[in-house]
Amino acid sequence: MATRRDNKHPFAYGLLLLLAALFLPPASQADTTSRTPPLPALGESSSRALTIEQERRLGRDALNEIHRKLPVLQDPLSNAYLSGLGEQLLTNTQQHVRFRFEFLIINAPEINAFAAPGGVIAVNTGLIKAANNEAELAAVIAHEIAHVTQRHIARTLDHSAQLGVPSLLVALGAILAGIHDPALGQAALASTIAGNAQSQLNFSRAYEREADEIGMQTLADTGLDPTAMAGFFAELSKRSHTDENTLPSLLLTHPVTSDRIAESSTRSAQYHGDYRRNSLRFSLFKARIIALTEPPEQVIARLTRSPNAAENPAQRYREAIALSRAGRNDEAITLLEALHQAHPKSEMLTISLAQVLTSARRADLAVKLLRHLDALYPEQTLVITSLARALLASGNAKAAYALLTQHMRGRQNRADVLHLLAEAAAASGNSIASHEALAQYYVELGEYTPAAQQIEIALQQHPIDHTTRARLIAEKTRIAQQAKLDAME
Repeated sequence: MATRRDNKHPFAYGLLLLLAALFLPPASQADTTSRTPPLPALGESSSRALTIEQERRLGRDALNEIHRKLPVLQDPLSNAYLSGLGEQLLTNTQQHVRFRFEFLIINAPEINAFAAPGGVIAVNTGLIKAANNEAELAAVIAHEIAHVTQRHIARTLDHSAQLGVPSLLVALGAILAGIHDPALGQAALASTIAGNAQSQLNFSRAYEREADEIGMQTLADTGLDPTAMAGFFAELSKRSHTDENTLPSLLLTHPVTSDRIAESSTRSAQYHGDYRRNSLRFSLFKARIIALTEPPEQVIARLTRSPNAAENPAQRYREAIALSRAGRNDEAITLLEALHQAHPKSEMLTISLAQVLTSARRADLAVKLLRHLDALYPEQTLVITSLARALLASGNAKAAYALLTQHMRGRQNRADVLHLLAEAAAASGNSIASHEALAQYYVELGEYTPAAQQIEIALQQHPIDHTTRARLIAEKTRIAQQAKLDAME
C-alpha cells in the first residue's frame, strides 16, 4: 500500500532488508586478505536489561507469532536458498554469534524485511523481486545479522529505562503489523517509546552506522561486493522520487539519508579484491519466487512475449515452475530436463525436476535423480528431505523413514525435518516413532503442551517394549522440565 514519505520514526533498526542466495563460494575465492580496512571500536554488545537466554526466548515467541500471523512461504527450496546465504554470512562474520538464526520468507509484496529478537530474520517476496543481484541482497542480510549480533534491541533497553520487556513485546507486535501496513506499525511502535526522542534518534543512527560497517565487513569476508550495500539503498531511494506519495517500506522503517549513502560508499571504496555480485543460483531463486507468488498464467504470458526468454536459464526456469503450477507438468518437465542437462550439478534445478516428476506420478524417476544428487552432495539436508518426499510418493515409506533417521543422528533438531520424519514414520506403520517425532517437533516450536500430549499418545500404543517406554517417560520428564524453566524466565 502507499505510504507517506514523511511518516518516519527514530526507532528504525528493528526492520530492514534481508535476502538470500544459496551455496556461495568460500571466502577464500575473493582476494580480501589484509586488504580490508579495520573496523572501529563500535561499542559493547552486552546488556544488563535483557539476558541472552531471555532474548532467545523472545526470539522463539517471535518466530511462533510470525508463523501464526504472517504468510510465511512454505517452500523448502526457497527456504534452503535463503538460509544458505544467511549461514554463509554467519560463518564469515567477525562478530560473536550467540543465537541460532532462523531465516524466513514472507509472501508479501512490500519491499521490506525485519530482524526480530534472538536471530529471527525475515524478508518479503517484494524485496526479493526488487533486488538486482546477489550482492545487494546479501549486503542487507549482513546488515541485519549485525543488528542481532550487536544486540541492538537489548542495548536500547539499557538506554531507555522506560522501554521494558513488556513494551518490547508490544514493539514486536508493531513490527509484525508494519509488514503489511508500515504506517500502522510505525505509529504503534512510536507509542511504546517514551523518553527523549532526540536521544533515541541518536542511538538509532549509531546502530545503523554500526550495522552498516559490520555488515560491509562481513559481506567482503564472504567474497561478495561490499559496494552493493550503498548501491541498493541508493537505488531504492531513487525509486521513491518517482512518486512523491510512496516510499518503499524498507526506507520508511530504515531511513536512508544522503549522508549515510555517501559514508557507506566512501567506506566500501576502501575494500580491494575480486568480489562477486551475482550468480546463477540467485537468478534461479528470484525466478522461483516470482513463479510461486504470481498467477501462473500471467507469468507464462509475459515470458511468451519476451524475445530472450528461450536463451535465459532463469526465465526458462520461471516458465517451467509456472507451467507446473498451471497443471501443465509435461511441458514443465521438458524445460526442466533441458536445464538439468545444461546444469547437472544444480541442486535447485535437479530438485525442481524431481518435484515436477513426482507431481506427474513419476516418483521413481525422481528418486533416481535425487539419489544421484545425494552422491554429489552427501548428507545435505535439502537433498535428503527431497529424496525422502520422493520415496514417500513412490510408496517406499520405510526407506524414507530410515533415510531421515540416519540423517538426523548427531545433528541439531529442525522442526521441518522432524515433521517430515513423523509423516514417514506414520506412513511406514510406526505410530510410536511418529508421535515421538511430533513431540520433538512441538518442543522445537516451544509448544510444550502438545509435545507432552504426543508422548502420552505414544505411551498408549501397543505393543510397546520396556526400553521404548523408559525412553518416552524420560522424554516426558524432560519436556516438563523445559516448560517449567521457560515459564520462570
